[in-house]
Amino acid sequence: MWSVIEWEGDVGRRLRIVIIGAGIGGLTAARALLMRGHEVELFERATTLGDVGAGLQIGPSAVKVLYALGLGSELDHIACAPENVSTFNWSDGALVHREPFQDTFRKYGAPYLTAHRADLHRLLADGASGAAIHIGKRCVSVASTGRGAVARFADGSSAECDVLIGADGIRSVVREALWGRESPRYTHYMGWRGVVPMERALAAIGEKSAEIHRRDVTLWRSQTGTMLFYPLRAGELLNVFGGKYTDEWA
Repeated sequence: MWSVIEWEGDVGRRLRIVIIGAGIGGLTAARALLMRGHEVELFERATTLGDVGAGLQIGPSAVKVLYALGLGSELDHIACAPENVSTFNWSDGALVHREPFQDTFRKYGAPYLTAHRADLHRLLADGASGAAIHIGKRCVSVASTGRGAVARFADGSSAECDVLIGADGIRSVVREALWGRESPRYTHYMGWRGVVPMERALAAIGEKSAEIHRRDVTLWRSQTGTMLFYPLRAGELLNVFGGKYTDEWA
């Protein structure tokens, strides 16, 4: 989600734009704005932009955005396009159902891809190389001014701009400044995520369904939860998600 504080001025000129947050959303916005010729600066609270996160499923709408940003060939290189979606029975490992996966999404004009978040983040960071990125900059407040907007940071520094975009996550300072504080709502579904080397995962799964897990999005379902697997990084890795219905936050 992007939150925006904007100056109602002459948008025909080159704008100085500040983005709070250099994650997937912030870097995507930066790439798009750079392509329009604007001056872009990002401020990220983390002290590094390293190998963080697990797998992401990238639907056709998001894929089309990345293609429009000129990142299609790089995206295709780092991502996987699962061939099918397969469902297994939790208790005995039997294959319950399997159907073509990409056919479902072809009508939307782009494939359905999976990628490691770190790979996608690195691709976007390279694509936004024309923007200045400042790390270790925790935003503590934002406000509109007579000429635009200003962001202030924990170290006492500040940044003024024509347009300020908030891409600073679930605890967004920008969103709170615009619409007030909101608390996350627990959905009573708890998830654990991780990434496993593909060959180690297939050895544990066994030969019976190993090749299916290498190529497909696979679901193992039970009455109390779901295990979800899909390939990453050209099949080098397997994303693992374990979800459980529970009233208890664990």
